Amino acid sequence: MPHEPKARKNVAIPAPLRHKTQEERIHMAIQAMHNSGYHKNGHTNLTYRHTVELFGVPRSTLEDRFKGKTRPAQFAHESQQKLTHSQEEVLLNYAAAISGKDIGLHWVDHYLACQKDTLKIKWTQALEKCCVQALNPTTVKEFFDELLQIVEEYKIDPSNM
Repeated sequence: MPHEPKARKNVAIPAPLRHKTQEERIHMAIQAMHNSGYHKNGHTNLTYRHTVELFGVPRSTLEDRFKGKTRPAQFAHESQQKLTHSQEEVLLNYAAAISGKDIGLHWVDHYLACQKDTLKIKWTQALEKCCVQALNPTTVKEFFDELLQIVEEYKIDPSNM
């Protein structure tokens, strides 16, 4: 009989923490583990299991974050973004300050709609479909055959290539 994987148990979020985001709860849980002190064996006094119950966070996420294996999503890909997380915060605070009210969930969509003639949204792709289709063994061979023909015809020294 094949082994059946265990169903993932949903973690109950304690009532006092329901208004907090998961990211805030994870941060609080990690702080609590650090603050609980350490045993002689290097483990914290507050176990992962107990911390999960107290803060309503996924165990695997808590363990990975606590060990430094992963970072919060907002920081994980910061090197690939145009603005750092700090710069994004400054921009949001500035937008809120000049508008005189809190920034709503869809403020970027509304701003882009108002600026549609000035700003354009561009989705980037690693390779365009036509480039992928053009890169095949036949096309590559034809390119190098033509290159060789030109090199021989114009007597181009390979050191100049």
